[in-house]
Amino acid sequence: MGRNHQPGTRGGVGAAPDCDDLRVTGLLDALVARFGPRSPHAARVVQLVAERPRGLAELVGETGLSRRSVEQVLQLAGARADGDLFRLDDRPDGIAAHVRPRPAPERSELLATIAGWIDGAPAARRDLDHVAATPETALRRARWLDEQYDLATAPLLFVGDHDLTALATALVHPRARVAVVDLDEALLEYIDRTAAAHGLAVECRYADLRFGLPPELVAAADVAFTDPPYTPEGVRLFALAALRGLRHREYGQVVISYGTGDGQPALGLKVQQALTDLGLYTEAMLPRFNRYRGAQAIGSHSDLYVCRATARAWRHLDRVDPRAAATTIYTHGTHALEAAPRRLAGAADLLDGDVAGVVGTDWPAGPPSTRLATFLGSGLPPAIRRRPGTVAVDLVADPGPWLLRSLLVATASRLVLVVRDTHPDLAALPPFVALKYAVEVRRHHPARGLATVTAVPVPVGELDRAQRLQRHVLDRATGVLATVWRDGLVRHAGLPRDAARAAVAAPPGARLVDLPRHRIATVLDEVAASAG
Repeated sequence: MGRNHQPGTRGGVGAAPDCDDLRVTGLLDALVARFGPRSPHAARVVQLVAERPRGLAELVGETGLSRRSVEQVLQLAGARADGDLFRLDDRPDGIAAHVRPRPAPERSELLATIAGWIDGAPAARRDLDHVAATPETALRRARWLDEQYDLATAPLLFVGDHDLTALATALVHPRARVAVVDLDEALLEYIDRTAAAHGLAVECRYADLRFGLPPELVAAADVAFTDPPYTPEGVRLFALAALRGLRHREYGQVVISYGTGDGQPALGLKVQQALTDLGLYTEAMLPRFNRYRGAQAIGSHSDLYVCRATARAWRHLDRVDPRAAATTIYTHGTHALEAAPRRLAGAADLLDGDVAGVVGTDWPAGPPSTRLATFLGSGLPPAIRRRPGTVAVDLVADPGPWLLRSLLVATASRLVLVVRDTHPDLAALPPFVALKYAVEVRRHHPARGLATVTAVPVPVGELDRAQRLQRHVLDRATGVLATVWRDGLVRHAGLPRDAARAAVAAPPGARLVDLPRHRIATVLDEVAASAG
Protein backbone atom coordinates (compact mmCIF):
# COMPACT_ATOMS: atom_id res chain seq x y z
CA MET A 1 0.00 0.00 0.00
CA GLY A 2 1.33 3.45 -0.83
CA ARG A 3 2.65 5.58 2.02
CA ASN A 4 0.40 8.51 1.14
CA HIS A 5 -2.86 6.57 1.33
CA GLN A 6 -5.37 8.33 3.53
CA PRO A 7 -8.65 6.82 4.64
CA GLY A 8 -11.41 7.59 2.18
CA THR A 9 -9.17 8.90 -0.64
CA ARG A 10 -7.78 7.33 -3.76
CA GLY A 11 -6.62 8.59 -7.15
CA GLY A 12 -6.18 12.27 -8.10
CA VAL A 13 -7.84 15.28 -6.46
CA GLY A 14 -11.47 15.54 -7.51
CA ALA A 15 -11.47 12.19 -9.31
CA ALA A 16 -14.85 10.47 -9.41
CA PRO A 17 -14.33 7.00 -7.95
CA ASP A 18 -16.05 4.03 -9.56
CA CYS A 19 -17.64 1.18 -7.59
CA ASP A 20 -14.47 -0.90 -7.58
CA ASP A 21 -12.48 2.12 -6.37
CA LEU A 22 -14.91 2.60 -3.51
CA ARG A 23 -14.76 -1.07 -2.53
CA VAL A 24 -10.95 -1.12 -2.60
CA THR A 25 -10.77 2.14 -0.65
CA GLY A 26 -13.16 0.84 2.00
CA LEU A 27 -11.25 -2.40 2.33
CA LEU A 28 -7.93 -0.57 2.55
CA ASP A 29 -9.36 1.71 5.23
CA ALA A 30 -10.36 -1.37 7.20
CA LEU A 31 -6.92 -2.97 6.76
CA VAL A 32 -5.13 0.23 7.79
CA ALA A 33 -7.37 0.57 10.83
CA ARG A 34 -6.73 -3.02 11.89
CA PHE A 35 -3.10 -3.58 10.93
CA GLY A 36 -1.58 -0.10 10.86
CA PRO A 37 1.95 -0.13 9.42
CA ARG A 38 1.61 -3.81 8.53
CA SER A 39 -1.37 -3.17 6.26
CA PRO A 40 0.72 -3.80 3.08
CA HIS A 41 1.13 -7.39 4.23
CA ALA A 42 -2.61 -7.62 4.81
CA ALA A 43 -3.26 -6.17 1.34
CA ARG A 44 -0.98 -8.87 -0.06
CA VAL A 45 -3.33 -11.52 1.40
CA VAL A 46 -6.23 -9.99 -0.50
CA GLN A 47 -4.19 -9.76 -3.68
CA LEU A 48 -3.20 -13.43 -3.52
CA VAL A 49 -6.75 -14.65 -2.92
CA ALA A 50 -8.01 -12.34 -5.69
CA GLU A 51 -5.63 -14.07 -8.14
CA ARG A 52 -6.84 -17.61 -7.37
CA PRO A 53 -8.08 -19.70 -4.41
CA ARG A 54 -5.38 -20.18 -1.75
CA GLY A 55 -4.87 -22.15 1.46
CA LEU A 56 -3.97 -20.67 4.83
CA ALA A 57 -0.47 -22.17 4.87
CA GLU A 58 0.39 -20.54 1.54
CA LEU A 59 -1.04 -17.17 2.60
CA VAL A 60 0.93 -17.23 5.86
CA GLY A 61 4.15 -18.17 4.09
CA GLU A 62 3.77 -15.54 1.38
CA THR A 63 2.89 -12.62 3.65
CA GLY A 64 4.57 -13.25 7.01
CA LEU A 65 1.36 -12.60 8.91
CA SER A 66 0.34 -15.09 11.55
CA ARG A 67 -2.44 -17.55 10.81
CA ARG A 68 -4.78 -15.62 13.08
CA SER A 69 -4.09 -12.33 11.27
CA VAL A 70 -4.58 -13.94 7.86
CA GLU A 71 -7.96 -15.24 9.00
CA GLN A 72 -8.90 -11.71 10.09
CA VAL A 73 -7.91 -10.29 6.69
CA LEU A 74 -9.98 -12.91 4.90
CA GLN A 75 -12.96 -12.02 7.05
CA LEU A 76 -12.57 -8.30 6.32
CA ALA A 77 -12.28 -9.01 2.59
CA GLY A 78 -15.36 -11.23 2.60
CA ALA A 79 -13.47 -14.29 1.39
CA ARG A 80 -15.41 -17.53 1.17
CA ALA A 81 -14.09 -20.90 2.34
CA ASP A 82 -14.13 -23.63 -0.29
CA GLY A 83 -12.79 -26.74 1.41
CA ASP A 84 -9.24 -25.92 2.53
CA LEU A 85 -9.02 -22.97 0.14
CA PHE A 86 -10.34 -19.40 0.28
CA ARG A 87 -11.69 -17.46 -2.69
CA LEU A 88 -13.09 -14.01 -3.44
CA ASP A 89 -16.24 -14.00 -5.55
CA ASP A 90 -15.94 -10.25 -6.16
CA ARG A 91 -12.30 -9.55 -6.88
CA PRO A 92 -10.99 -6.07 -5.94
CA ASP A 93 -8.42 -5.87 -8.76
CA GLY A 94 -7.26 -2.42 -7.69
CA ILE A 95 -5.73 -3.82 -4.53
CA ALA A 96 -2.50 -4.68 -6.38
CA ALA A 97 -1.54 -1.00 -6.54
CA HIS A 98 -1.20 -0.96 -2.77
CA VAL A 99 1.07 -4.00 -2.42
CA ARG A 100 4.82 -3.60 -2.37
CA PRO A 101 6.57 -5.51 -5.18
CA ARG A 102 8.35 -8.71 -4.16
CA PRO A 103 11.81 -9.62 -5.45
CA ALA A 104 11.98 -12.40 -7.99
CA PRO A 105 12.93 -15.76 -6.44
CA GLU A 106 16.53 -16.78 -6.88
CA ARG A 107 17.46 -19.60 -9.23
CA SER A 108 20.97 -21.00 -8.87
CA GLU A 109 22.89 -24.25 -8.65
CA LEU A 110 23.69 -23.51 -5.00
CA LEU A 111 20.02 -23.11 -4.19
CA ALA A 112 19.10 -26.28 -6.07
CA THR A 113 21.73 -28.25 -4.13
CA ILE A 114 20.52 -26.92 -0.78
CA ALA A 115 16.88 -27.57 -1.71
CA GLY A 116 17.78 -31.18 -2.49
CA TRP A 117 19.47 -31.54 0.88
CA ILE A 118 16.48 -30.12 2.76
CA ASP A 119 14.03 -32.31 0.85
CA GLY A 120 16.11 -35.40 1.70
CA ALA A 121 16.63 -34.58 5.38
CA PRO A 122 15.14 -36.69 8.19
CA ALA A 123 11.57 -35.88 9.10
CA ALA A 124 11.07 -32.94 11.43
CA ARG A 125 10.53 -33.91 15.05
CA ARG A 126 7.57 -32.09 16.52
CA ASP A 127 8.74 -32.88 20.07
CA LEU A 128 11.94 -30.92 19.34
CA ASP A 129 10.03 -27.97 17.80
CA HIS A 130 11.54 -28.65 14.37
CA VAL A 131 10.25 -26.47 11.54
CA ALA A 132 12.44 -26.41 8.46
CA ALA A 133 13.65 -23.12 7.02
CA THR A 134 13.27 -22.70 3.28
CA PRO A 135 16.28 -23.40 1.03
CA GLU A 136 16.38 -19.67 0.22
CA THR A 137 16.75 -18.92 3.92
CA ALA A 138 19.58 -21.42 4.41
CA LEU A 139 21.43 -19.89 1.46
CA ARG A 140 20.70 -16.36 2.65
CA ARG A 141 22.09 -17.15 6.09
CA ALA A 142 25.20 -18.72 4.59
CA ARG A 143 25.87 -15.73 2.38
CA TRP A 144 25.27 -13.32 5.23
CA LEU A 145 27.72 -15.19 7.46
CA ASP A 146 30.27 -15.23 4.62
CA GLU A 147 29.87 -11.47 4.09
CA GLN A 148 30.09 -10.58 7.78
CA TYR A 149 32.94 -12.80 8.96
CA ASP A 150 36.24 -14.21 7.75
CA LEU A 151 35.08 -17.82 7.74
CA ALA A 152 38.53 -19.14 6.80
CA THR A 153 39.85 -18.04 10.20
CA ALA A 154 36.71 -17.60 12.36
CA PRO A 155 35.38 -21.01 13.45
CA LEU A 156 31.59 -21.36 13.33
CA LEU A 157 29.48 -23.32 15.81
CA PHE A 158 25.87 -24.21 14.93
CA VAL A 159 23.93 -24.86 18.12
CA GLY A 160 21.23 -27.10 16.66
CA ASP A 161 20.87 -27.20 12.89
CA HIS A 162 17.69 -28.82 11.62
CA ASP A 163 17.76 -26.20 8.84
CA LEU A 164 21.12 -27.46 7.45
CA THR A 165 22.62 -23.97 7.55
CA ALA A 166 26.00 -25.50 8.39
CA LEU A 167 26.01 -27.44 5.12
CA ALA A 168 24.89 -24.36 3.20
CA THR A 169 27.67 -22.29 4.78
CA ALA A 170 30.34 -24.86 3.96
CA LEU A 171 29.00 -24.98 0.40
CA VAL A 172 29.21 -21.19 0.03
CA HIS A 173 32.65 -21.02 1.67
CA PRO A 174 34.44 -24.40 1.36
CA ARG A 175 37.30 -23.24 3.63
CA ALA A 176 34.92 -22.44 6.48
CA ARG A 177 35.59 -24.22 9.79
CA VAL A 178 32.17 -25.50 10.82
CA ALA A 179 30.92 -27.56 13.74
CA VAL A 180 27.36 -28.67 14.52
CA VAL A 181 26.00 -29.86 17.85
CA ASP A 182 22.52 -31.37 18.03
CA LEU A 183 20.34 -33.83 19.95
CA ASP A 184 18.85 -35.50 16.87
CA GLU A 185 21.01 -38.52 15.96
CA ALA A 186 19.34 -39.03 12.56
CA LEU A 187 19.98 -35.41 11.66
CA LEU A 188 23.63 -35.60 12.72
CA GLU A 189 24.15 -38.68 10.58
CA TYR A 190 22.49 -36.99 7.62
CA ILE A 191 24.65 -33.86 7.94
CA ASP A 192 27.81 -35.90 8.42
CA ARG A 193 27.19 -38.17 5.43
CA THR A 194 26.06 -35.29 3.19
CA ALA A 195 29.14 -33.27 4.06
CA ALA A 196 31.40 -36.24 3.33
CA ALA A 197 29.68 -36.91 -0.01
CA HIS A 198 30.28 -33.31 -1.12
CA GLY A 199 33.77 -32.91 0.34
CA LEU A 200 32.67 -30.35 2.95
CA ALA A 201 34.39 -29.95 6.32
CA VAL A 202 31.58 -30.10 8.87
CA GLU A 203 32.23 -31.69 12.27
CA CYS A 204 29.17 -33.16 13.99
CA ARG A 205 28.79 -33.73 17.72
CA TYR A 206 25.94 -35.05 19.84
CA ALA A 207 24.69 -33.14 22.89
CA ASP A 208 21.54 -32.58 24.86
CA LEU A 209 22.23 -28.94 25.74
CA ARG A 210 20.25 -29.27 28.97
CA PHE A 211 23.22 -31.32 30.20
CA GLY A 212 25.98 -29.12 28.83
CA LEU A 213 28.10 -28.57 25.73
CA PRO A 214 30.74 -31.16 24.79
CA PRO A 215 34.07 -30.04 26.35
CA GLU A 216 35.70 -30.15 22.92
CA LEU A 217 33.39 -27.33 21.73
CA VAL A 218 33.73 -25.05 24.75
CA ALA A 219 35.59 -21.83 23.83
CA ALA A 220 36.27 -23.13 20.33
CA ALA A 221 34.33 -20.78 18.00
CA ASP A 222 34.30 -17.11 17.09
CA VAL A 223 30.68 -17.08 15.92
CA ALA A 224 27.80 -19.23 17.18
CA PHE A 225 24.55 -19.50 15.25
CA THR A 226 21.30 -20.90 16.62
CA ASP A 227 17.62 -21.16 15.76
CA PRO A 228 16.36 -22.34 19.17
CA PRO A 229 13.00 -23.49 20.49
CA TYR A 230 10.85 -20.36 20.59
CA THR A 231 10.23 -20.30 24.32
CA PRO A 232 12.06 -18.00 26.75
CA GLU A 233 13.59 -21.07 28.40
CA GLY A 234 14.64 -22.55 25.06
CA VAL A 235 16.18 -19.33 23.79
CA ARG A 236 18.02 -18.87 27.08
CA LEU A 237 19.43 -22.42 27.06
CA PHE A 238 20.61 -22.31 23.45
CA ALA A 239 22.03 -18.81 23.88
CA LEU A 240 23.99 -19.98 26.94
CA ALA A 241 25.37 -22.92 24.96
CA ALA A 242 26.32 -20.55 22.15
CA LEU A 243 28.11 -18.31 24.67
CA ARG A 244 30.02 -21.27 26.08
CA GLY A 245 31.16 -22.08 22.57
CA LEU A 246 32.83 -18.69 22.03
CA ARG A 247 36.59 -18.36 22.46
CA HIS A 248 36.83 -14.58 21.90
CA ARG A 249 35.23 -12.83 24.86
CA GLU A 250 35.41 -9.35 23.37
CA TYR A 251 34.41 -9.80 19.73
CA GLY A 252 32.77 -13.24 19.63
CA GLN A 253 29.20 -13.09 18.34
CA VAL A 254 26.00 -15.04 18.94
CA VAL A 255 23.53 -14.99 16.04
CA ILE A 256 19.98 -16.02 16.96
CA SER A 257 16.92 -16.60 14.82
CA TYR A 258 13.74 -15.83 16.72
CA GLY A 259 10.22 -14.69 15.89
CA THR A 260 6.75 -14.25 17.36
CA GLY A 261 3.32 -13.87 15.89
CA ASP A 262 2.37 -10.32 14.95
CA GLY A 263 -0.14 -10.32 17.81
CA GLN A 264 2.31 -11.50 20.51
CA PRO A 265 4.65 -8.61 21.33
CA ALA A 266 4.59 -9.54 25.03
CA LEU A 267 6.14 -12.94 24.28
CA GLY A 268 8.80 -11.31 22.12
CA LEU A 269 9.59 -8.90 24.95
CA LYS A 270 9.92 -11.79 27.40
CA VAL A 271 12.47 -13.50 25.15
CA GLN A 272 14.39 -10.29 24.54
CA GLN A 273 14.44 -9.72 28.29
CA ALA A 274 15.88 -13.23 28.76
CA LEU A 275 18.74 -12.32 26.39
CA THR A 276 19.28 -9.02 28.22
CA ASP A 277 19.35 -10.83 31.57
CA LEU A 278 22.12 -13.05 30.18
CA GLY A 279 24.16 -9.93 29.41
CA LEU A 280 23.77 -10.18 25.64
CA TYR A 281 23.71 -6.88 23.77
CA THR A 282 21.74 -6.87 20.51
CA GLU A 283 24.07 -5.24 18.03
CA ALA A 284 21.63 -5.57 15.12
CA MET A 285 18.26 -7.09 14.32
CA LEU A 286 17.37 -8.02 10.75
CA PRO A 287 13.56 -8.26 10.55
CA ARG A 288 11.85 -11.09 8.68
CA PHE A 289 15.22 -12.52 7.67
CA ASN A 290 14.21 -16.18 7.96
CA ARG A 291 11.34 -17.95 6.25
CA TYR A 292 10.00 -21.40 7.16
CA ARG A 293 7.99 -24.23 5.69
CA GLY A 294 5.29 -24.04 8.32
CA ALA A 295 5.36 -22.14 11.66
CA GLN A 296 2.08 -20.41 10.82
CA ALA A 297 1.74 -19.09 14.37
CA ILE A 298 4.68 -16.73 13.70
CA GLY A 299 3.79 -15.95 10.12
CA SER A 300 6.34 -18.48 8.79
CA HIS A 301 9.04 -15.85 9.33
CA SER A 302 11.50 -14.87 12.05
CA ASP A 303 14.08 -12.18 12.70
CA LEU A 304 17.86 -12.46 12.95
CA TYR A 305 19.45 -11.11 16.14
CA VAL A 306 23.16 -10.35 16.10
CA CYS A 307 24.40 -10.29 19.69
CA ARG A 308 27.63 -9.63 21.55
CA ALA A 309 28.43 -10.62 25.09
CA THR A 310 29.10 -7.99 27.73
CA ALA A 311 31.31 -8.51 30.80
CA ARG A 312 28.10 -9.27 32.66
CA ALA A 313 27.44 -12.22 30.32
CA TRP A 314 30.81 -13.80 31.09
CA ARG A 315 30.35 -13.30 34.84
CA HIS A 316 26.93 -14.94 34.57
CA LEU A 317 28.35 -17.81 32.52
CA ASP A 318 31.10 -18.43 35.04
CA ARG A 319 28.52 -18.74 37.83
CA VAL A 320 25.93 -20.93 36.11
CA ASP A 321 26.11 -24.71 36.24
CA PRO A 322 25.69 -25.81 32.61
CA ARG A 323 23.91 -28.95 33.80
CA ALA A 324 21.31 -27.14 35.92
CA ALA A 325 19.08 -25.98 33.05
CA ALA A 326 15.34 -26.50 32.91
CA THR A 327 14.39 -29.69 31.06
CA THR A 328 11.07 -28.37 29.75
CA ILE A 329 12.04 -25.98 26.96
CA TYR A 330 9.88 -26.92 23.98
CA THR A 331 6.32 -26.12 22.92
CA HIS A 332 5.30 -29.72 22.09
CA GLY A 333 5.86 -33.21 23.46
CA THR A 334 6.95 -34.56 26.84
CA HIS A 335 9.54 -31.79 27.27
CA ALA A 336 7.13 -28.94 26.55
CA LEU A 337 6.72 -26.15 29.07
CA GLU A 338 3.14 -27.16 29.79
CA ALA A 339 3.68 -30.93 29.73
CA ALA A 340 2.65 -32.86 32.82
CA PRO A 341 5.65 -34.24 34.77
CA ARG A 342 6.52 -37.85 33.92
CA ARG A 343 6.48 -39.93 37.09
CA LEU A 344 8.33 -43.19 37.67
CA ALA A 345 5.60 -45.58 38.75
CA GLY A 346 6.64 -48.69 40.70
CA ALA A 347 10.09 -47.33 41.51
CA ALA A 348 10.30 -49.05 44.90
CA ASP A 349 9.90 -52.48 43.28
CA LEU A 350 13.19 -51.99 41.43
CA LEU A 351 15.24 -51.33 44.55
CA ASP A 352 15.12 -54.80 46.13
CA GLY A 353 18.48 -56.28 47.09
CA ASP A 354 21.84 -54.49 47.04
CA VAL A 355 21.53 -50.99 45.55
CA ALA A 356 24.70 -49.03 44.86
CA GLY A 357 22.83 -45.87 43.93
CA VAL A 358 20.16 -44.23 41.81
CA VAL A 359 20.15 -41.66 39.02
CA GLY A 360 17.26 -39.19 38.88
CA THR A 361 14.89 -37.61 41.39
CA ASP A 362 11.86 -39.93 41.40
CA TRP A 363 13.35 -42.73 43.51
CA PRO A 364 12.49 -43.46 47.15
CA ALA A 365 14.86 -41.88 49.65
CA GLY A 366 17.75 -43.96 50.92
CA PRO A 367 20.34 -45.00 48.31
CA PRO A 368 23.06 -42.57 47.20
CA SER A 369 21.79 -40.52 44.28
CA THR A 370 23.02 -38.27 41.51
CA ARG A 371 21.37 -36.00 38.98
CA LEU A 372 20.70 -37.25 35.48
CA ALA A 373 22.64 -34.27 34.09
CA THR A 374 25.72 -35.19 36.11
CA PHE A 375 25.45 -38.84 35.11
CA LEU A 376 25.06 -38.22 31.38
CA GLY A 377 27.81 -35.60 31.38
CA SER A 378 30.55 -37.45 33.27
CA GLY A 379 29.27 -40.86 34.37
CA LEU A 380 28.63 -42.19 37.86
CA PRO A 381 30.25 -40.33 40.77
CA PRO A 382 32.79 -42.32 42.84
CA ALA A 383 30.36 -42.58 45.78
CA ILE A 384 28.13 -44.78 43.61
CA ARG A 385 30.64 -46.31 41.19
CA ARG A 386 32.73 -47.86 43.96
CA ARG A 387 29.79 -49.52 45.71
CA PRO A 388 28.67 -53.07 44.82
CA GLY A 389 25.12 -53.65 43.70
CA THR A 390 22.57 -52.32 41.23
CA VAL A 391 22.53 -48.80 39.83
CA ALA A 392 18.99 -47.76 38.86
CA VAL A 393 18.51 -44.99 36.29
CA ASP A 394 15.29 -43.08 35.58
CA LEU A 395 15.09 -42.44 31.81
CA VAL A 396 11.31 -42.14 31.56
CA ALA A 397 11.66 -38.70 29.93
CA ASP A 398 14.27 -39.89 27.41
CA PRO A 399 13.70 -38.17 24.03
CA GLY A 400 15.61 -41.01 22.38
CA PRO A 401 19.40 -40.75 22.81
CA TRP A 402 19.74 -41.05 26.60
CA LEU A 403 19.51 -44.85 26.82
CA LEU A 404 22.54 -45.48 24.61
CA ARG A 405 24.49 -42.64 26.23
CA SER A 406 23.71 -44.09 29.68
CA LEU A 407 25.15 -47.46 28.65
CA LEU A 408 28.24 -45.66 27.37
CA VAL A 409 28.97 -43.55 30.44
CA ALA A 410 28.03 -46.06 33.17
CA THR A 411 30.40 -48.65 34.55
CA ALA A 412 28.53 -50.76 37.10
CA SER A 413 28.15 -54.39 38.13
CA ARG A 414 24.46 -54.17 37.21
CA LEU A 415 22.37 -51.44 35.61
CA VAL A 416 18.60 -51.17 35.59
CA LEU A 417 17.36 -48.41 33.28
CA VAL A 418 13.69 -47.45 33.11
CA VAL A 419 12.33 -46.07 29.83
CA ARG A 420 8.97 -45.71 28.10
CA ASP A 421 7.93 -48.98 26.48
CA THR A 422 7.76 -47.15 23.12
CA HIS A 423 11.45 -46.27 23.25
CA PRO A 424 12.94 -46.78 19.76
CA ASP A 425 16.05 -48.59 21.04
CA LEU A 426 14.12 -51.37 22.75
CA ALA A 427 13.86 -53.20 19.43
CA ALA A 428 17.62 -53.23 18.88
CA LEU A 429 20.53 -51.36 20.40
CA PRO A 430 23.67 -50.82 18.30
CA PRO A 431 25.77 -54.03 18.07
CA PHE A 432 28.75 -52.43 19.79
CA VAL A 433 26.80 -52.32 23.08
CA ALA A 434 27.24 -56.12 23.25
CA LEU A 435 30.99 -55.58 23.73
CA LYS A 436 30.26 -53.98 27.10
CA TYR A 437 26.91 -55.23 28.41
CA ALA A 438 24.60 -58.19 28.09
CA VAL A 439 21.21 -56.52 27.85
CA GLU A 440 17.75 -57.84 28.74
CA VAL A 441 14.53 -55.92 28.04
CA ARG A 442 11.36 -56.39 30.06
CA ARG A 443 8.28 -54.54 28.83
CA HIS A 444 5.37 -53.26 30.97
CA HIS A 445 7.65 -53.21 33.97
CA PRO A 446 7.70 -51.81 36.61
CA ALA A 447 4.35 -50.45 35.41
CA ARG A 448 2.19 -50.24 32.32
CA GLY A 449 3.71 -47.94 29.71
CA LEU A 450 7.24 -48.50 30.99
CA ALA A 451 10.04 -50.97 30.31
CA THR A 452 13.22 -51.92 32.12
CA VAL A 453 16.57 -52.50 30.45
CA THR A 454 18.88 -54.59 32.63
CA ALA A 455 22.56 -54.51 31.69
CA VAL A 456 25.28 -56.77 33.13
CA PRO A 457 28.93 -56.39 32.08
CA VAL A 458 30.29 -58.92 29.58
CA PRO A 459 33.38 -60.65 31.07
CA VAL A 460 36.50 -59.25 29.40
CA GLY A 461 37.95 -62.74 29.27
CA GLU A 462 35.34 -63.71 26.65
CA LEU A 463 36.67 -61.08 24.21
CA ASP A 464 39.51 -61.38 21.71
CA ARG A 465 42.36 -58.85 21.55
CA ALA A 466 40.65 -56.42 19.19
CA GLN A 467 37.43 -56.60 21.19
CA ARG A 468 39.31 -56.00 24.43
CA LEU A 469 40.72 -52.83 22.90
CA GLN A 470 37.22 -51.76 21.85
CA ARG A 471 35.97 -52.52 25.35
CA HIS A 472 38.79 -50.44 26.81
CA VAL A 473 37.53 -47.48 24.78
CA LEU A 474 33.87 -48.11 25.59
CA ASP A 475 34.57 -48.29 29.32
CA ARG A 476 36.18 -44.83 29.14
CA ALA A 477 33.65 -43.07 26.92
CA THR A 478 33.92 -39.78 28.84
CA GLY A 479 37.70 -39.59 28.47
CA VAL A 480 39.55 -37.90 25.61
CA LEU A 481 39.27 -40.45 22.82
CA ALA A 482 42.79 -40.05 21.43
CA THR A 483 44.34 -40.58 24.86
CA VAL A 484 42.08 -43.51 25.76
CA TRP A 485 42.72 -45.19 22.41
CA ARG A 486 46.49 -44.73 22.67
CA ASP A 487 46.62 -46.13 26.20
CA GLY A 488 44.50 -49.08 25.08
CA LEU A 489 46.95 -49.90 22.28
CA VAL A 490 49.81 -49.88 24.77
CA ARG A 491 47.92 -52.08 27.23
CA HIS A 492 46.10 -54.55 24.98
CA ALA A 493 48.12 -54.57 21.74
CA GLY A 494 51.58 -54.19 23.29
CA LEU A 495 52.54 -51.18 21.14
CA PRO A 496 55.22 -48.73 22.30
CA ARG A 497 53.71 -45.37 23.29
CA ASP A 498 55.04 -43.51 20.22
CA ALA A 499 53.78 -46.20 17.85
CA ALA A 500 50.43 -46.24 19.60
CA ARG A 501 50.14 -42.47 19.27
CA ALA A 502 50.87 -42.69 15.53
CA ALA A 503 48.21 -45.38 15.08
CA VAL A 504 45.41 -43.26 16.58
CA ALA A 505 43.17 -41.32 14.19
CA ALA A 506 40.80 -39.45 16.48
CA PRO A 507 39.64 -35.81 16.36
CA PRO A 508 41.67 -33.76 18.88
CA GLY A 509 39.81 -33.32 22.15
CA ALA A 510 36.81 -35.46 21.15
CA ARG A 511 35.15 -37.88 23.57
CA LEU A 512 33.50 -41.09 22.40
CA VAL A 513 30.27 -40.19 24.21
CA ASP A 514 29.98 -36.94 22.22
CA LEU A 515 30.23 -38.53 18.79
CA PRO A 516 27.05 -39.17 16.81
CA ARG A 517 25.85 -42.75 17.11
CA HIS A 518 26.91 -43.77 13.59
CA ARG A 519 30.41 -42.33 14.14
CA ILE A 520 30.83 -44.33 17.36
CA ALA A 521 30.38 -47.53 15.37
CA THR A 522 32.89 -46.35 12.74
CA VAL A 523 35.46 -45.32 15.32
CA LEU A 524 35.18 -48.66 17.13
CA ASP A 525 35.82 -50.45 13.81
CA GLU A 526 38.93 -48.31 13.39
CA VAL A 527 39.97 -49.09 16.96
CA ALA A 528 39.71 -52.83 16.28
CA ALA A 529 41.72 -52.48 13.06
CA SER A 530 44.50 -50.62 14.89
CA ALA A 531 45.02 -53.61 17.20
CA GLY A 532 46.68 -55.47 14.29
